Amino acid sequence: MPHQTKMPTTYNPPFGTPFYWRNEMSGLLAQAISIYVNYAAGEITLEPTEDQIQLVRDYFEYVINAPCWHDEGGELERLKETLKHANSVGALNLWLDDCLKIAIDPL
Repeated sequence: MPHQTKMPTTYNPPFGTPFYWRNEMSGLLAQAISIYVNYAAGEITLEPTEDQIQLVRDYFEYVINAPCWHDEGGELERLKETLKHANSVGALNLWLDDCLKIAIDPL
């Protein structure tokens, strides 16, 4: 069954920062991110499901589209484009590494 969590469509005033993932009320996003992070760190062997990967990617997309970020040099646009193709833990990890290089930490 596809995930039932919808990402917010609004951002925190006054700067347009994204809402924190732990504040999502269904618990599905927190569970998906917890499994993703712990699996990526080698703490657990249970891989995230495709649905959980999609949910994590949806949240990352929400974060990278926040109006608070300023795109100098086109890096945000590149990150937005590469995220569309991140369908695995490894691909999401590489994407996160690229975000951290420009001081954006979605987690």
